[in-house]
Amino acid sequence: MDYVQQSNIDFKDDDLQEMLTSLSEALSTLGNNSNGDAVQPPGELQKLACHPSAGPLLTVLLRVLTYSAVSVKTKITAGGKEGNEETNRCDRRLGITQTEPYFTINSDAEKLAKHLLCWDSSVENSIDQPYARDIIYGLSGEPRGSHLLETLFRTCHDDMYESLYKCGGFDNGEAMTEYVQHDVSNFVVQALLASVRNKDQANVLINSLEHVICSGYVMGRKNRRCGVLWRVAEMCAKYNAGQEILLKYIRMGYAALLQTEGEEGEGDENKKQRHKKKNMVREHILDAILDNPKSKEAPFSNAIQQLFRKLNGRLVSLSVERVGHHTVKKLFRSLQSLDDKAELSDELASGMNRLSGNAMGRSVMDACFVREYCEGEKAWTDAVNKQAREEEWLKDIVGKGEGVESSNDNLGNKKRKRKRKKTQSEPEKKSGDNNDGDSDNYAIDDGNGDEEKKSSA
Repeated sequence: MDYVQQSNIDFKDDDLQEMLTSLSEALSTLGNNSNGDAVQPPGELQKLACHPSAGPLLTVLLRVLTYSAVSVKTKITAGGKEGNEETNRCDRRLGITQTEPYFTINSDAEKLAKHLLCWDSSVENSIDQPYARDIIYGLSGEPRGSHLLETLFRTCHDDMYESLYKCGGFDNGEAMTEYVQHDVSNFVVQALLASVRNKDQANVLINSLEHVICSGYVMGRKNRRCGVLWRVAEMCAKYNAGQEILLKYIRMGYAALLQTEGEEGEGDENKKQRHKKKNMVREHILDAILDNPKSKEAPFSNAIQQLFRKLNGRLVSLSVERVGHHTVKKLFRSLQSLDDKAELSDELASGMNRLSGNAMGRSVMDACFVREYCEGEKAWTDAVNKQAREEEWLKDIVGKGEGVESSNDNLGNKKRKRKRKKTQSEPEKKSGDNNDGDSDNYAIDDGNGDEEKKSSA
């Protein structure tokens, strides 16, 4: 198998230069009518710029035409790469883009760029371009077209660069804010800031970015626009322009960001409190329905049945939740029909793996006899009936013990009263014994079976 080794373009090849020129001319006339130099509205060429395959090809062609110009070839041949390789490597690691050569006026690259943008050279003011403004706005928000626009900003000559950013509205605060907030066009803004040509342009762009910086939008972690702030700081350091203004904007932005995050945090806390209160209210309502002594009577029995139907399909999730697992247990005890209880146990049995990994889930499995249900119908029925008999037995015990407990309480109160009398009479008795040594003690029965000691002189 033969391998083709990658090699750089040979600038001395005249055939390649002719081929590139003919290709750019063919693309320049694509979709245009035979009206000479008249500017045509957007058509097929602009659609190709946004195509997944044709868009990157046009970007590469624009760059190749730029590098193949005579002036660029002379610079590359004279400068070479001696002494610059280490610097370029460090710059790439720091995110500093390397300055690319610019195409010249009336070159093939400029002609292709103007045809891509439907640029009218007869219009002196770039803001009055009939089609270019809308094309720049459309390409900046398109994933493939934005790469072509970034390449154009990096490779165009100085005059065209200024016309482009003014035509696209990048010197306007509202338009710049819209560009920065978009998920795709913010990268175009970064390429624009990285390819600024002079100090005056840097000052204009800093003023247009005032709102997005002072509001804290580019510093917000959720917005992911820190690259814009990086390029602005890099531009200010490169041209020594607007550094104090930028620091002022950054301080205002962080102040606004802290205030916004504090309000959001306070709002989240209030939401949590309201949600907690709602959960407490719902919990009390469910307890009032499920724990009601008359749960077997209407309307509580109907409410329990509706609640069971409402919770079908969610019982496993509730069983591993801090409050929900109590609701599932109470619901199982409140259901009157064995069929409904079997249906509840069947749904819990389908999520045994999830229930077994949680202490609350295991308690629900024990309370709803899920393991017995998996063993068979007879084992499950016997367990449910045994639980019902135990509950009835406890109710009988509690019911009988209420009367006995009340009579015992009365007797206990009488005994406590006698004990208090006895403790109060003991000091008097001792004092009487000390004063009169010939006193006699005898016992009297008060008719209640208790004997009380009396003292006589």
